[in-house]
Amino acid sequence: MNNDITSRTNPVVKRMKALATDPGARREMGEFICDGRKLLEEALLEGALITCLLIGSSADERLAEAMRGRGVPCYRLPDDLLSYCAAVKTVTDAVFSCRIPEASDTVKDGTSLLLDGLSDPGNVGTVIRTADAFAIRTVLVSEGTADPYSPKAVRASMGSIFRTRIVKGSRAELADMLEKNKVPLYSTVLSRLSRPPEEFDLSGACIALGSESAGVSAEIVGRSSGEIFIPMPGSAESLNVGVAAGIICYVASRGREQ
Repeated sequence: MNNDITSRTNPVVKRMKALATDPGARREMGEFICDGRKLLEEALLEGALITCLLIGSSADERLAEAMRGRGVPCYRLPDDLLSYCAAVKTVTDAVFSCRIPEASDTVKDGTSLLLDGLSDPGNVGTVIRTADAFAIRTVLVSEGTADPYSPKAVRASMGSIFRTRIVKGSRAELADMLEKNKVPLYSTVLSRLSRPPEEFDLSGACIALGSESAGVSAEIVGRSSGEIFIPMPGSAESLNVGVAAGIICYVASRGREQ
């Protein structure tokens, strides 16, 4: 393989580093970055459009050969430079970029989630993975929510990002879209109007999840058809949003089966 790169000033390195660290670059280029052979296998399995592959100094050459056969530019880098591109401590096999799927203003059939102001990309990725586990294919993302295509969110999704339709927009835009598509919106919030999730038909609804600190915004709650809370007989004040999402998604999936 003669496409070796050894310098941080190389244009390919600069481009991949920008995708790893700059949300604006991801929006402008319409791509995001991933690391690790497992994620590469997931991307290929789901038909993601891979735009560039970087491999480490000791990585199997057959990996690059297979990708070049698909028309993907491939380069070999020292392991420390590969990790620099991915913005993580250690990567030795693969770093690659993918095209972000085109946005849409419709919601697929079935249950969907709306992430409202989740600032931790790890939580965003975990919720995407949780939704995927329960066959929820659409996740809406409002302003103030961490980029679901950031490296930390992508890693936390464990490959589910490739099976999930991400729809971004302002709170008003997302609520309008749901109304246009006749999708009922429910918010997870503790209030005198809140009821347990089992009391709602969530099989074709969108459920809004907020951050642990601020919760679902008043704007989204005000556009909701109902309010949901998870009864907790213990002493903890709240649940991690990933755990809450798991409970809500499980209840919604049970509704689909009945």
